[in-house]
Amino acid sequence: MSSSWKQQIRYLPMISLLDNLTARERIDSIHHLMRERICLLEYLPLSVLRESQLAQEFGCSRTPVREAIKRLEFEGLVTSKNGVGTIVTEANFELLEDVYEMRLKIAELIGSMGVRVLPMALVDDLQALLVQAKCLSPDAIEVLALARINHQLHGLVCQVIGNSALRQLYDLYYYQTSRVWYQKMPQFWASEVVALVDELKDLIDTAQRQDVVALGYIKRNYIARIIDLLKH
Repeated sequence: MSSSWKQQIRYLPMISLLDNLTARERIDSIHHLMRERICLLEYLPLSVLRESQLAQEFGCSRTPVREAIKRLEFEGLVTSKNGVGTIVTEANFELLEDVYEMRLKIAELIGSMGVRVLPMALVDDLQALLVQAKCLSPDAIEVLALARINHQLHGLVCQVIGNSALRQLYDLYYYQTSRVWYQKMPQFWASEVVALVDELKDLIDTAQRQDVVALGYIKRNYIARIIDLLKH
């Protein structure tokens, strides 16, 4: 892990007003926040998560925290060990190469299982991300800033997948693998900034043309490029 990444880590805002949520909503909120932190390496691989500390941070009992951790364990993002606690799983390419390959196939299916009409708001959202991406400097490594742009982009792509089962898999595999790439990104920083800008431009063009099939293959090609970099 590069020191530049560690210096950029800032925890997301703590959940507020949990008391106004239902029990299910409370668990959903905690799970979502913890998964975001794992994905963006705010919880580093092999770090230990303490239920009591998390409950204190979120201002709730340990029960919803425990339920959220169970979900994360099912997703392969944490593991529980007696006498140790909850440990964030390792994130390396060798362990997750098969999952990366599955991401390729799932991206190819976006066209046939996507929404019939892409919302015009998607173009606006993609253009907003493009503005942010163009602000990144090829000379100053800002991995967390780029990761957040890519993270928001993932959320936008999820919205255009019409098949709920495919969307769930696409989302799960992203969370399982993305942190592998975010750890390695400093090695390819300058080219990655250019690649992100080019990808966003291509996605904007396809969204304007209502070409869902092309959108899926743009994502597929982006993932394929990352796999190639990770292999070498």
